[in-house]
Amino acid sequence: MAKIIIGNKPYKKLQVNKLLDSFKGNIRCNMGIPKENSGSIKDELAVCSHIFDYFIKQKSDWDTVVKIYGEEYKEEYLKYFYDNFSVKDYKSVWYADASNVCGKYNDFLERKKCPYRFSKQPRTGFVCVLENILSGSCPFVFGFSLTKETRKSYYVNDSVFKKEDNGKSCHDKESEVNILRWLHENNYIDATLCMLKDTNPTTIGSTGLKPSLKIINLLNHVYGNIINEETN
Repeated sequence: MAKIIIGNKPYKKLQVNKLLDSFKGNIRCNMGIPKENSGSIKDELAVCSHIFDYFIKQKSDWDTVVKIYGEEYKEEYLKYFYDNFSVKDYKSVWYADASNVCGKYNDFLERKKCPYRFSKQPRTGFVCVLENILSGSCPFVFGFSLTKETRKSYYVNDSVFKKEDNGKSCHDKESEVNILRWLHENNYIDATLCMLKDTNPTTIGSTGLKPSLKIINLLNHVYGNIINEETN
């Protein structure tokens, strides 16, 4: 089975540990290490440039970390990552360099007749998605937004995403959502798990996309009978 790329959209009502751990291989992003309701398996971790600089190359002292991240990141989670992250826990920790990839990714999208392009630097999760596709894999994706909703994260403050909604970000949410949806529709990824609502009972939300039978069967196995709003 292909690996699952785990995004950092928080789930508070629906327990997803067993679901995520049913995939033996995963790729986590940035500070999205296992904590509470995000699965327990540590396989790969892809990090952006600043996390690579301040945690991988060398571990910065706590005061420096707070100075750099304190305004945008939730301090409780930041402290958890600082105290618990170790490169040795993972089979691979790699720098998801997004500084010069728009051309490569947009060339791929153009060749595949995708009508959408990255208009700004893609975030770490999308580097993981595109690099997996370019290597010949069809990854599963969890915890990414499939609509233009205001994003949420386990560790990033909500104010950051409000700025993003107002166009004040180095990433472009609209192009990323459009590309993710197109990749799912055209079977380059399986983003069915991104359709999961944070509810009990377990529900596949209505996104206008077709969920895969493989994931529907997995969800029924993990949770019992689920609600699929796409068929209603």
